[in-house]
Amino acid sequence: MSKIELTHIDKYYGKNHVLKDLNLTIEDGDFMTLLGPSGCGSTAKVANNMMVGIHLCAMGEAFAFAKKAGLDPQTLFDAIKGGFAQSAVMDGKVPKLLSRDFSASARIAVHLKDINNAMDVAAHLGVELPMTEIVKEQMDWMDARGMIDEDQCALAKYYEDAMGVEIK
Repeated sequence: MSKIELTHIDKYYGKNHVLKDLNLTIEDGDFMTLLGPSGCGSTAKVANNMMVGIHLCAMGEAFAFAKKAGLDPQTLFDAIKGGFAQSAVMDGKVPKLLSRDFSASARIAVHLKDINNAMDVAAHLGVELPMTEIVKEQMDWMDARGMIDEDQCALAKYYEDAMGVEIK
């Protein structure tokens, strides 16, 4: 197995000394990205969770819509999982949704914390996040109904309720 060894790394951003005498071994297949000065990793995490939340809501809406239109959700999943809609989110969450397994591997409550952080930073930056606001509204809906500690795939329940279907 190949590896990269980095020793005695010093990194500056402007006048700030952000890494001092770092030693690092990266094994074949591992990766690391230095995003910038302190705080950039947190911003990246929030941005990632914004995208995941948007994807989860879009997935719930699409599967509830398809069910309402008469499609079998499992058949739909099998048909589209190799197309452009395929993602790690869909691969991990649709099987849980279809089996009605809402036990948390990733709780909505934890995800909502990042969504709230995104909304706070957006307000500070003076920008709007309309899609993230939809995610927040749906997570708040889950919270108001006592489902905040369920798995993220349970966000589909919002659309099930709105469309009068159960995705299974």
